[in-house]
Amino acid sequence: MKLPVILEKGEASEWFGSVEAPGTFLSTVGSSVQEITQNLKILVQDHLEHEGKTQVAWQGIQVNDIEWGSTLTISGFFEQFNVLKINAIADLAGLNRSLVRQYATGAKSASTTQVQKIQKAVHQLAQSLLQVSVVS
Repeated sequence: MKLPVILEKGEASEWFGSVEAPGTFLSTVGSSVQEITQNLKILVQDHLEHEGKTQVAWQGIQVNDIEWGSTLTISGFFEQFNVLKINAIADLAGLNRSLVRQYATGAKSASTTQVQKIQKAVHQLAQSLLQVSVVS
């Protein structure tokens, strides 16, 4: 079973995370993505031991068998991966730099098309990085 974790950046250093799975919605807060994932694992384990026992979709599932995916908001993405330059991602995506900076700060919301362009640019960058070898 794969559970996509929706991650959103909150105030200061707080993160919000949630998973929606068959018959349940679980959410938590934490100071990092790792803490959110750990908290959600605890919540899912509790669900499996109680409500999940009677839900067909959860039969035979163990918390260690779950593949945890991450879905970040644009602002959360740029917070989590702050080593990436917003302007560079905007250029790769063919978007206005100022607009992408506004998406990154949460000042404006991106359309689905704009989000897809940003995601495609990030994935292309990741593929390019996988092709690089560094030598001394």
